[in-house]
Amino acid sequence: MGGKRVLKLAVGEDSAKTQPAKIKKPNLSIEEQEIEGMVDDGLNYIDRLIIDIPNKSINEAFDYSAVDSDSGFHSIDVMREQQEFRASIGGNRFLYTSTLNGKEYIHIREYETSKAGTLFPTKKGMSFDLRRWAVFRESAAAVDDCIIRIRAGDKTVEFQRHLGASNYLRIQRGIDYVDLRKFFKPDAKSEPIPTRRGIALRLVEWDTLRHEMFRLHCDRLYIMYYNPCYLDHVVDHPTSSCRECFPYNNEQ
Repeated sequence: MGGKRVLKLAVGEDSAKTQPAKIKKPNLSIEEQEIEGMVDDGLNYIDRLIIDIPNKSINEAFDYSAVDSDSGFHSIDVMREQQEFRASIGGNRFLYTSTLNGKEYIHIREYETSKAGTLFPTKKGMSFDLRRWAVFRESAAAVDDCIIRIRAGDKTVEFQRHLGASNYLRIQRGIDYVDLRKFFKPDAKSEPIPTRRGIALRLVEWDTLRHEMFRLHCDRLYIMYYNPCYLDHVVDHPTSSCRECFPYNNEQ
């Protein structure tokens, strides 16, 4: 039986004010890196994240297990014993779910085939916790409307939506893709700029994704009960300290 590797990640007390030097970490899968980034973004309000992942073939990357089961972001008493969801949206691009440390995540990601014939995840993609997914799914209808206009020949279509933390959904004028992209805000810039991390979906891939999203939501109805982060803020309470809603606000 294969051994296990354990990653212990300590979350800084005030990562918004200080940017410590990056610590060299063991090799992580793409999904682990994305989820680790969510911890760094302040989504998981825990002192320490312990990930215990059995050594498996890379083609079994969907079957994560964890040493404990902390409550989810928006606690719902639902049994989640069904197998992970996975569906192709075109070629080697997939919509799928994984469970890590007792929390469920949804991924849109491109895979490549190794020389041995197994699929492995690339950096082209985006991972969502269920609250961030709620922002994505409520934005989908607006994207559908944009695509109708694009297919009708409208070259002026533009759309952008902040999904949470450094993640954005956008359609650029004259470019017939739906872009899921991580942004970064340099100190010298007043606005964040796009990075190379993300995935640009062809319009036909978006069509397939919408169909598979419907299947995913039917398969896991509890997903529809999750609210975006901003809806959980008290109306008269300032939200500028929320790093999910205001990732570039340094005033803590």
